[in-house]
Amino acid sequence: MNDAGNGWKTPWFLDDYLSGIPTLPGLFQLERQRFKLFEKTIHYGWHPQQLAVVCWPCDAADRRDSVVYFLHGGGWRSGSPVLMRFIAYFFAGLGYPTIMGGYRLAPHMQYPVQVADSIAALGAGLRLLDANDMSGQRIILSGQSAGAQLAALLAYGKVRIAQQARQDFNFQAYLGISGPLNFAHCNNPAIHGMIDQFTGNEQAFDEADPYQNLDGSERIPALLIHGELDQLVHPANSITFAERLRQGGCPAQVLIVPGRHHANLVGLFWHAFPETQQMVDWLAQYDAPDGAAIADGMTAKSDSGSAA
Repeated sequence: MNDAGNGWKTPWFLDDYLSGIPTLPGLFQLERQRFKLFEKTIHYGWHPQQLAVVCWPCDAADRRDSVVYFLHGGGWRSGSPVLMRFIAYFFAGLGYPTIMGGYRLAPHMQYPVQVADSIAALGAGLRLLDANDMSGQRIILSGQSAGAQLAALLAYGKVRIAQQARQDFNFQAYLGISGPLNFAHCNNPAIHGMIDQFTGNEQAFDEADPYQNLDGSERIPALLIHGELDQLVHPANSITFAERLRQGGCPAQVLIVPGRHHANLVGLFWHAFPETQQMVDWLAQYDAPDGAAIADGMTAKSDSGSAA
């Protein structure tokens, strides 16, 4: 929290949201990329929130082989892929055909509905890409905040539908940004209340906790990015999750972005931070069949960030 001249302290949530304002000019630069992209919104179910935004480069020569599947944040109770489609512009601008998955929101819909919807949105997006001559055999899972939690369950969850998804799809890597990945470190009353609305009961709370799903058998490499000053979802979520993955022999890196909060870490997607290039370099490893082998030797180091 910041001290004002009269001794009053700015509430953490104002610090968080106001800190994002200086990065906003980059959003307009990112919007210009969409003129080089195909974009289509598709519906995969009866509910208006069951939709996905799919983007890919117009020029086939610019398209990479791997697909990025990104799940939006919003505390499981707000947000949509349409609102956050600029993230799809970022990844598609790098050459990755990108699917932004939407899911039905809490509190009207609770876990595991969001997991099932995330899988269905992915399947629908891949079918669209396949119809446009992009097979999407290799998939990089990603998400921010609540979306990072859902993507982590697809990558590592032990619930049956997540295990089936790993058999049906070729998940190459997991990129989690500001994710509530270890509910034991979600001590802010705001995020704790969101988790309660999302899960609804103690059993679902435990099943939906990505950390509690880890058993040492995980093999999907991970890069976890977190703001140093994140007071909504403490950085310990990413740090402890990566430690648990590494204990089982799974490659996992943590990149802590100095001076950044929760909401303003979205600036990663319009090159507002030096750490953006590290993220881009990490992603590029998974645009080749042997990407995971390359990843084993990579470290995420930065003059302005730290790796764990």
